[in-house]
Amino acid sequence: MIFAGDSAHVVSPFGGPGGNGGLQDVDALGWRQAAVIKGQASAALLAAYDRERCFGADENLLNSSRSTRFMSPAAGAERLFRDAVLALTARADFARPMVNSGRLSRPCIYPVGGPDDPALPADSRPGAVAPDAPLADSWLSKA
Repeated sequence: MIFAGDSAHVVSPFGGPGGNGGLQDVDALGWRQAAVIKGQASAALLAAYDRERCFGADENLLNSSRSTRFMSPAAGAERLFRDAVLALTARADFARPMVNSGRLSRPCIYPVGGPDDPALPADSRPGAVAPDAPLADSWLSKA
């Protein structure tokens, strides 16, 4: 297998999305190149690739770094905070998302150049992966 994009770089072992990011890099570049080659879009479309994928890679590195710091905290306040959170999770449900925030499994929401309207739900605003949709007796992603 050939790795491309973010997955070809050395990233934190907690950056699970690194491999997925590489496939997203290839996909994002491939459909843009195909559209330009077929004459369906101008070469300016290729400029959006760098903006989109750098944004995705930066978000992956940020979340990976946060996970790494939580799992291997520095001595002092960072370790004290981590240990307190871990102790609290045994007794308090609200503390559990501090250990597993889910950040590494959520897709990135890309800036699309327009205003970010806080009235729009985060999971369906422009730039977000479309949420799954119910069908008669199943879900669109499982159909």
